[in-house]
Amino acid sequence: MFDYSYENLRRITQTEKGKQIIEQAKVIYEEEYSDKPILALNYTHQKRYIIDGNRRTFEKAYFARRDRLRLLQLLAIADDRYIEPLEEIMAAITDEFTWVLPAHAYLPDEKVYDYRYKLDLFSTETSFYLSETVYVFGDKLSADIRKRVALAVEDKIIRVYEYEKRKLFHSFEHNADNWAAVCACGIGLSYLYLFPERFPCVEEKILKNLELYLSSIDEEGYCDEGISYWLSLGNVSSFLDIYIQYDLDNNLIDETFAQELIDQFVIKLRMVRHLRMQSYNDIFAGDPTWVTEAIGGRFNDGRTKVTKTSFRFLQTLYNLGPSPEPNMTVLWSPELPEGFKDFCARVSIDTSSVQYENDKLMREVRNCDDYGIACCVSYQAIGQQIQFFGARCNLAKALLLAINGGRCENTGTVMVKDIPVLTGELLNFEEVLSNYKKVLMEIARVYNDAMNIIHYMHDKYYYEKAQ
Repeated sequence: MFDYSYENLRRITQTEKGKQIIEQAKVIYEEEYSDKPILALNYTHQKRYIIDGNRRTFEKAYFARRDRLRLLQLLAIADDRYIEPLEEIMAAITDEFTWVLPAHAYLPDEKVYDYRYKLDLFSTETSFYLSETVYVFGDKLSADIRKRVALAVEDKIIRVYEYEKRKLFHSFEHNADNWAAVCACGIGLSYLYLFPERFPCVEEKILKNLELYLSSIDEEGYCDEGISYWLSLGNVSSFLDIYIQYDLDNNLIDETFAQELIDQFVIKLRMVRHLRMQSYNDIFAGDPTWVTEAIGGRFNDGRTKVTKTSFRFLQTLYNLGPSPEPNMTVLWSPELPEGFKDFCARVSIDTSSVQYENDKLMREVRNCDDYGIACCVSYQAIGQQIQFFGARCNLAKALLLAINGGRCENTGTVMVKDIPVLTGELLNFEEVLSNYKKVLMEIARVYNDAMNIIHYMHDKYYYEKAQ
């Protein structure tokens, strides 16, 4: 388990890589925050969501404060001179009337905000950020700021979470999505960092929230939530065919040139590479980029979506050779044109590089005929949905860790500490369950960190850019 102590984190900042990161952080701080006041959370901007649905103006200042906090957390670990500005941003955030975003607190029937009995993703993350800062820095921070954080977390998070007279559960307590995990972990870690003696009182409740999220993952590891986030290539073969056919009809190009256009496009897709750590590359072969092209399929009115460019995309597997990327996925239906089905069969036999999806099932279940495939197999309405490619949980592996004393069954490496070794000849259900819960707590912690990183980077490089 990673050592989150101040001393260890400080030591890391003194390494060569650590020094590089700190220097980069200093440049960002000087450019964006140094000698600049902390952005105010203006009530006029806050109430705009009620007036016209605008949430960006308020959220720009809201997230800028938290970006400032995270940056100063890093800098203050390396240099005590940043402790004071760190305390300033912590004080500003604790003084906020609520940590819940207006868009998440709004009650449309009453046209007011539910400030007192509402929790959301970002309020629980804020609680986690502040609580962890107090935990890591300890008496490096003033006693006053530590007290302010404790009081703010108690009032804005703990009080609301423990309030038993609420008529409705918080949304993350009944929706099987990532909020269930991230919110529960943010709350749980706030207890563990600031009020560890009270954690046993809510442990069962938090575990139920985490189990709610895990219930959304089926036995094959598929999470239904992903459908509403991350989109792959889509269905460009049908789209591009309109323009290629126009040029063919007007004698601007010939079929050889048309095929070359698709070959060049696929070459570019094959050249894409992601910068990844070696441990990620060890899991997957072929440096996957999850670029999936959905080919063929039918409309609900019976028309086929097979075009000449559908053939051209499959032909690239002959012209360029077989390759896992882009993932050529045929939306299969028995009613597809016979010539196309025969060509798909021949390409599959010759290259082993074609994936198939049940088009009839997709259209009936999703009630939509204009879709692509996200990542590998997930349905995605074209132009309507995107998907974040987030963390997943391997529950079978978790069970093995619970049985094997927290050790990887392949390498013997201790993955989760303090898991008792089961020594009996037969497995005892209660002992296994106890170990399993401990492993899940560690998984939840790692998952929380991963989701924080994913959300932070997406906020940094998408939402703020869009504004």
